[in-house]
Amino acid sequence: MTFGPKLSKERYDDLCGHWRRVGGIAAGADDKVFRGFDHLPVEDKEEKGKGTTGDTLERRKKQGNFFCTVVNVRFNIHINIS
Repeated sequence: MTFGPKLSKERYDDLCGHWRRVGGIAAGADDKVFRGFDHLPVEDKEEKGKGTTGDTLERRKKQGNFFCTVVNVRFNIHINIS
């Protein structure tokens, strides 16, 4: 899934800190419904030849990624960077 609005690199870095903290809280929970919180640094997808997204017309440029697992489903949240 892709997060709607673009974020600045600074805002993305700030959000990564929050994502780590949420992951720490989830890791301490007894039920382990939410786990596997991780993120990747911003990557220029277009520069690396990964600008297309399947059969859509959308073109990716700079993008970061957040990951987490809910129950047994792994989610990858794309964050477009301005």
